[in-house]
Amino acid sequence: VLYVSAEESAAQVKMRADRLGVAADGLLLWAETDLGAVQAQIDDVKPQALIVDSIQTVFLPDLESAPGSVAQVRECGARLMTLAKGRGMATFLVGHVTKEGALAGPRVLEHLVDTVLYFEGERHHAYRVLRAVKNRFGSTNEIGVFETKERGLQPVANPSALFLAGRPVDVLTYGLEAAGAANDVTATEIVYGPQETALTLQLAGLSLPVRAPLPGAFNVHNMLAASAAALALGIASEAIRDGLEGQSYLSGRMERVDRGQPFPVVVDFAHTPNALERAIGAARAMISPEGRVIAVFGSAGKRDVDKRRLMAEIAARDAGLTVLTAEDPRTESLDDILAMMAGAAAAVGGVEGEGFWRVPDRGRAIHFALTLARPGDIVLICGKGHEQSMCFGTVEYPWDDREATRAALDAWLTGKAMVDLGLPTFNPGRDEGM
Repeated sequence: VLYVSAEESAAQVKMRADRLGVAADGLLLWAETDLGAVQAQIDDVKPQALIVDSIQTVFLPDLESAPGSVAQVRECGARLMTLAKGRGMATFLVGHVTKEGALAGPRVLEHLVDTVLYFEGERHHAYRVLRAVKNRFGSTNEIGVFETKERGLQPVANPSALFLAGRPVDVLTYGLEAAGAANDVTATEIVYGPQETALTLQLAGLSLPVRAPLPGAFNVHNMLAASAAALALGIASEAIRDGLEGQSYLSGRMERVDRGQPFPVVVDFAHTPNALERAIGAARAMISPEGRVIAVFGSAGKRDVDKRRLMAEIAARDAGLTVLTAEDPRTESLDDILAMMAGAAAAVGGVEGEGFWRVPDRGRAIHFALTLARPGDIVLICGKGHEQSMCFGTVEYPWDDREATRAALDAWLTGKAMVDLGLPTFNPGRDEGM
């Protein structure tokens, strides 16, 4: 890692590193403001990662404008972006913007870079918040909360308790973190099954065995949240356990479809990269290690384009087999969407025709996935869940993944071809798995 300090001398940075106990292994520090000299140093060192602190203090001597000006920031940012992409080098640009926007130069780079993180806090408080306002690699719906301590910034494990501290309310915590003993409600001895989850619920000083028809790790978190809320309302522990065990499946959320087939088939609403990753993980926990997760999903048109690539990469990495198909293409070309997803899967090692397939018609995609499955596998159909229509062009066609899955299972179990479910993609003359 090459850390370019354009604001402080090497001696100043070293003093801070010594105070924080930062190890120097693999970290090279260079104090420089001339971007031309920085480029020469990159050519010499060939780092895997580059940190420039800060972008408004480096400059190009050929430009007449002052460091920090829009022209300097834009040109320096463009040069560094070209270097990063050409070398495959992760690059972090630090910029400073006041609340009043007085130092707004770095903001001209926000549309060029892959990720924009804001690091914010108040002068008189020890807490800082890290939030993403742009992220081509994942969600922008999460934040990180840190506390300034003697050894630098430390993550706050339970931000909710922090924000509620000092308020005239009682606070109950729940979770499965390593520091689980600190939670008021937690679970131990968790066993995931294809149709239920068994665990020991720890709450109010009691250990209660629970067998709930809610498979998957995410449902454990849901059960803990519901248990904590019920405990706060004064509901008896035994009643909380009975409520969990008496809960029916959630519509379109890891919902099993059973027509007597020799492997589990599950429909889930997961339609984002994070949700797909969790759904595949939950599905894998429902089968033996030798079994395969066969994932069927698509990516919506006129929505976040980057998630197409991310979801395809996740499936190629985590699922045994993947079938890419339609999911509300709207006015975009379905073939273009599938081509982008196929390219992303191939880029991380997937082989089309062996590890993943493109089947534009969603009904036939589900049927094709069933032909790939064998006892011990699980077929996971993601993206639509409980929804009742699918959009092609500007027309909403009636659609229910669960009904489509039942139809596909009935056809597969009787050795028949998939029936037409009314989508414009159905083409009986086109082979499945093309």
